[in-house]
Amino acid sequence: MIDGRPTIALLVFALGLLAANASAQTPPGQPINPPVAANRPGESDAALCARTAREGNFKACTRAVTDNPDDLDSRRNLAAAYLAVNDLENTDRVHREIIALIPDDPHAYYDYAAALSTFFEYKLAMEPIRAALRLAPDDLPTLRLAAIIFEQAKSYRDAFAAAHAGAEHGEVLLMFDTAVYYQRGLGTPVDPTAARLWFERAANAGHVAAMEILGKIYREGRDGAPVDAARAEYWEKRAADEGIPPNPPAERTY
Repeated sequence: MIDGRPTIALLVFALGLLAANASAQTPPGQPINPPVAANRPGESDAALCARTAREGNFKACTRAVTDNPDDLDSRRNLAAAYLAVNDLENTDRVHREIIALIPDDPHAYYDYAAALSTFFEYKLAMEPIRAALRLAPDDLPTLRLAAIIFEQAKSYRDAFAAAHAGAEHGEVLLMFDTAVYYQRGLGTPVDPTAARLWFERAANAGHVAAMEILGKIYREGRDGAPVDAARAEYWEKRAADEGIPPNPPAERTY
């Protein structure tokens, strides 16, 4: 079950962990020592691992995997535990072990790429996210993650391809990104008309920054559009009504 998979929550958790590490001045990849929880009465190591992996209890998860090497849930929890203690080397190792056990499962590659991304290892994450895309080319979470990884790795052709595919599947954030790529010529030739059309698709799907940009386009008569005060006012009003403050930094910079 790819849509709604727990790994989305894991990625959010990991990003929160990195923010906490940053505030504590812990460099990504430098392990930290978590408090170790004990087994409750009658609790197995696998159950303790599942309960405390996100607290960094890799010892319980290691015991659970040793007791049952075929238990994929415990291996995934072990990877999460190493991620929680900021241990890049062991996070990488356990994800590779999982992939060796289930080499045709797109989740395994997605999880590996997501974990590497939380350490800002975007170039290393490119290989597993490409494998995930080969196995699940139409999966929106995979396309979203791929677009992030490829952009951060400055592989703009790949980033554009992932964003465009996700946009064609109706993902509003990737519609906006596709417009930006066309506008700036990142991974694709500059095409102001295509950029405007994708901004319009994103705006019609509810993307507020796209609405604000369209207001500027029609106000100034650029990107292949004539000056159109009525359209400019329409998009400016919608942007204001739906949450854009005056003069926001709407367009991304790289």
